[in-house]
Amino acid sequence: MAKYVPKVDDIVFMDGKGFVRYVVVDVDSGKQTASLHAPGADGGKTLICNVPWAAIHRLDSSQNALRIVREATEGK
Repeated sequence: MAKYVPKVDDIVFMDGKGFVRYVVVDVDSGKQTASLHAPGADGGKTLICNVPWAAIHRLDSSQNALRIVREATEGK
């Protein structure tokens, strides 16, 4: 399996954070890290910097569908 290399504006999720969606806002190829915007509690956005590429994964449509079904069945 090829290693995922994030690109700006990709929708991703992070290991250990469930299916919270983040948006890639910056990529550092030298350090192999990315900066992500996360939804904030106040409706704003929180910036998370220097996230290793190995800890983030692109959110594809099948994963998004799984998240929607899981949230609907859990009553969230």
